[in-house]
Amino acid sequence: MAGNTPYELRIEAQQKRNELEKNLEANYGQSKIVFETLDEVDAFIALGVDIPKDNVKFEVKSEQKYYRFKNGSTTPYLGYVFYEPFEITRTSEVPLLENTSSNIFNKNEDIEINSYLNTTGVIINGTANWGRSKFFPCLEGEKINIQGNFGYEGFAFYDENKALIDGSYQPDNHGQKTAPNGAFFYAFNIYRSSNQTFSNIMLNKGNVALPFEPFSLKVKKENIEQFAELASDNEEIENSEKVFKGKTIFNKVDSKIIEEFSKITNSTPSNNLFNLDTDVVDESYLNNSGVIINGTANWGRSKFFPCLEGEKINIQGNFGYEGFAFYDENKALIDGSYQPDNHGQKTAPNGAFFYAFNIYQSSNQSYNNIMVNKGDNALSYEDFGDKLEIKKELLLENSNTYLELDGIGNDVILKGLTTTRVLEALTENNASSSRVFNFKTDKLGNEIVRNNTTDDVAPAHLLSTTLLANHSYYGYLADVIGHNKTDADIGAIYSNGGNNFVITQVNDNSLWLMAENLGNILPENSTLNYVSGGVSNSNIAITTHDYRQIYQCFSDYNLDVIVDNIKINENIGKFNYNKNVIFQESYNLVSRNSVYNFYRDVYNGVNEIVGDELLFNSFSYIFDIDGNCTIAGNYTFNDIISVQDIMSLQAIRVNELDQYYVPKTIGFTHNGTPINLSMIESSTVANGSDINLIPSRLDASAIASDRYLQLASDKSKGFAMGFLPVGDAGLNRAVNTTDKVFQIRGSSNKMYAYLIEKGNFNSNVGQSFSFVGYRNLFVPENGATANYPVRVPNGNDYYFIDYHNTQDLKQITMPSDFVGREIEIVEQRNITCNSTIISSKLTVNVDCLSDYGYLVIKVKK
Repeated sequence: MAGNTPYELRIEAQQKRNELEKNLEANYGQSKIVFETLDEVDAFIALGVDIPKDNVKFEVKSEQKYYRFKNGSTTPYLGYVFYEPFEITRTSEVPLLENTSSNIFNKNEDIEINSYLNTTGVIINGTANWGRSKFFPCLEGEKINIQGNFGYEGFAFYDENKALIDGSYQPDNHGQKTAPNGAFFYAFNIYRSSNQTFSNIMLNKGNVALPFEPFSLKVKKENIEQFAELASDNEEIENSEKVFKGKTIFNKVDSKIIEEFSKITNSTPSNNLFNLDTDVVDESYLNNSGVIINGTANWGRSKFFPCLEGEKINIQGNFGYEGFAFYDENKALIDGSYQPDNHGQKTAPNGAFFYAFNIYQSSNQSYNNIMVNKGDNALSYEDFGDKLEIKKELLLENSNTYLELDGIGNDVILKGLTTTRVLEALTENNASSSRVFNFKTDKLGNEIVRNNTTDDVAPAHLLSTTLLANHSYYGYLADVIGHNKTDADIGAIYSNGGNNFVITQVNDNSLWLMAENLGNILPENSTLNYVSGGVSNSNIAITTHDYRQIYQCFSDYNLDVIVDNIKINENIGKFNYNKNVIFQESYNLVSRNSVYNFYRDVYNGVNEIVGDELLFNSFSYIFDIDGNCTIAGNYTFNDIISVQDIMSLQAIRVNELDQYYVPKTIGFTHNGTPINLSMIESSTVANGSDINLIPSRLDASAIASDRYLQLASDKSKGFAMGFLPVGDAGLNRAVNTTDKVFQIRGSSNKMYAYLIEKGNFNSNVGQSFSFVGYRNLFVPENGATANYPVRVPNGNDYYFIDYHNTQDLKQITMPSDFVGREIEIVEQRNITCNSTIISSKLTVNVDCLSDYGYLVIKVKK
C-alpha cells in the first residue's frame, strides 16, 4: 500500500475491501484482488478487515504468485490470520458474464428477503414478506444515486462490521447520498408486507444521477474463446477437452465449467451417436462374415450400439477398414446381416438388438469424421457431444460495427468503423445466376464510392473457357411462348438435327437449355423434338434465344458466416462485431459433362450439382473492424485439365474514382500515347482497348507489380486492390506471371490481377496455388497518395504508404492495434523509415520529387 498514516492505510484497506466485495459477485463465487507486496497483505489483515469467506484468492505482484486466505487456529481478526500460495484455477480468471449497464442494482440477486431496515436503520431479520437490498460496498465521501418505485423506503450506511453508523438513516430512498466517515456499506428498503410492488430501481455512483436502465449481464465475445482455451489448458481439470467452433461449443469438461457455460448457452444434443473417445474397441474386429474376432493387435471396431427391429441406421465417414453387422440380445451375429460396406443406410432385421462396425485394420489405422445417426435421412457430419449455442440476447453488442442479414436472396450489409459494404452472400441456388460471394456497393463514411458492382469477383480461364466466380458453362435461354412445361420437366431431353439438349430451368415464356456436346448448335426458329424424361412430351418451338451461362458449374458449395469467431447459423438478423466478420466459401469445379448429366439423370428439384470434380476452390473474405477486406484463397486441382490463367482479384472501375495508380510499372505506349501508370493516369486511359502489364512494362522489383489503385484526383478517397507478398504472389510472382501481371479491360474498364498467367499448361493432380489479397478503401493522410493497413487474422499484418512528387519528413497515423508491434521493411522506393516499433504515428522520410515512392512494412504479431 502506498499510504503511511493510519488513515491512509485504513482508506486503502477499505478500498481493497470494497474491491473484494465487488469481485465476490464474479463467477464461482470467488474474487481476485491485487497487492503489491506480502507486507501489504499483512497490513491489510492487521487493520481487522473482514474477509467474507474462506478461500478468497488474491495476487501479490512482487512474488508473481497467487494466494488464498485460509482459516487459522486463532481468530483475532474473524479467523483470517494467514495465507498460502497456490496455482490459480485459470478458468476462473475469465468472467463470461459482466454487467454492461450503469445500473449496479440487480433485482434478481440483490434483494434480501424477510429482512428490512427499521425507522432508525437497524436491520430486522425474520420478517416475512418484507425485503431490503443486500449490503453494497462504498468509500467514505462516495456519492450514491438512487431512484425508482419502492414499496417501502429507508436508507442507511454501515461500518466495516455492518453495524449502523449513527445518524446515517434517511427515511427517503430517493436522491443522492454521501457516504459518511467510517462507512463501508449501505443498504435500503425495497418492499413491505402491505406493499410488495417495486420497479425501475436505478443505482449508480458519481456526481450525477443517471436515467434508469436495467441491470444487464452480457457475454464478452472476446472472453468466450479465451475461457474455452483456458478451460482446455487447465491442468486442475481432469479429462477436460474443448473445441470452440464459431457459435457452437462442443464440451467434455468437468461440472464446474459446464455449470458456467450453462449460464450463457442453450444446450441441444448432437445428432452424432458415435463418440470418438469412447466408442472404439481396440484389438477387435468383424471378420468378413461379421463374427467378432478379439485379441487382434492394431485392429479396431466400434462398440455394440443398441437398436430396435426395423430401425434405420445411417453411417458415413472415413474408415481404415469396413464391415457392418447386426447382433441379437446376446450379441450373437444375426445370420445374413453382415455387409462389407460401412457406408449408407442399414435397416435392423428381426431379432436385432445391437449393431457394430469395423473402424481400422493393421495396414490402415487412420479414420475420421465418422457420423452415425438414426432415422430416414443421413445427416451431415457433426461432432459428438452436447452442442451449446451462445444465447444471442447475452452477447455484448457494439452498435457501431455490425453484420446485417436479411434472408436468402437479399443484400447483406456489413458496417465497419469507416467503410460500409453491400454484399451478395446469401444467394439463391438456381440455374440462371451464380450463387458465389460477390462485392456490390462500397461506402466510405456516408459517401458511395463503388456502386452496384454486381460482378466483382475474379474468374479463371480453364478448359478454354471462363469459369468460377460468376462464370459457368454456356447454354441457351430460348424464347418459347406457351411451352406448357413445368419444373417437373427439368431434366427432360430434346433433340434437333441429331443434337441433344436438356432443360435446366423453366420460366413462363422461356426455357433454359444446355447442349449435350459443346459444339452442338441450337438454331433459332426451329423445333426441338421430345426424346425422354419430364412429364410433358410435346415438342418445343424455339423462336429466338440468347447464349447464356448455365449455373452452377460446381458441387459441394458451402458458405459459413463467422462473426468474431462465432459461426452464425441464422440467415436473418443483426450481429454486432468487435474484431472481424469472415465469409468462408468453398466449392468444387465439375466438368461440363457432369452438369449436363446431372440435369438429365439426377436432378430432383434441388440445384445441387454432382459430378467429376476438377478443381477445389476455397476463399475466406475477412472484413476487419474498419470494414476493409482481406481475401485468402486457394486453388487445388483434383484432375488434369488445361489451364490458361487464374485471375484471383477483380474490380470494376467506378466514376467516383477518376485515376489509376499502379506502382512498379514503367512508361510505355498505349494506342500511340505514352502512359506511365506508376505516375498516375486518368481512369479513361484504356480508351476502349485492353492495357496488359506484360514483363517489359514492369520495373526490376524482386516482387513483380502486385498493387492496383483507383484514386480520386482531389485526394479525398481511394480504393486499393492487391496481393500481399506471400504464397504464390510472393517471390515466385514473376515466375507465375510470365505473360502478364495485370489487365485493364478496355471494353468494361475492369481491373484484373493475375495470380497465374504463364501461358497454357496442364495441371497436375494435387497442384495448388494460394494467395492473400485485399480490397481496401482509404482516405489519404498528410499529402500521401495512399496509406492503408491490411489485417491478416493469425498472421502478420501489413501497412502501405505511397507518395508522389514529395520531399519531406511525414507522419502517418497508425491503427491502434498496430501500436507497440515490431515492424520489418518488405519493399521500399524513395521512402525510408528508421523505426523498428510502431507508436501512434510512423515517421517516414519521403524523397520522390518528380517521381514516386512507396513503403511496404510487415507488422509482426
